[in-house]
Amino acid sequence: MVKFNDSDFGCKQNFDSYIWLCLTLHPVLSSLLFASKTCSNEAPNITHFPVGFPSFTGRSPLFGHFSTTLLGLDTIRAFAVEEVFTDQMNSYQDAHTRAWFTFISTSAWLSYRLDILCVIFISFVALVSPALKSCKL
Repeated sequence: MVKFNDSDFGCKQNFDSYIWLCLTLHPVLSSLLFASKTCSNEAPNITHFPVGFPSFTGRSPLFGHFSTTLLGLDTIRAFAVEEVFTDQMNSYQDAHTRAWFTFISTSAWLSYRLDILCVIFISFVALVSPALKSCKL
């Protein structure tokens, strides 16, 4: 029967590796928090365009105009103002597309930056940890 010591199941972590981990973790977490806080502060400005998010139909002139047009379709056709409503719909659609594209672009920007920060951190930990390991094999 083989007897194992406590040291056979893993090595004791060196204090230097924790220092390096903390030195790396601090700027990465600071950058992540700064980016997320900046985007959180700017998100209301993006959604306060004339249209806002598509899911908030109460704040969106596009969806309000669309539902009003459907409800008043008989009246619109009776007074032959289809072109006026089409022009209004196009202008609302343009404003909605600008706001939605800005929201999607900002989300993609934040996602890319956060992914890059995570890759840098994981790469650092994966490459430096073995070098700092003080185990005797």
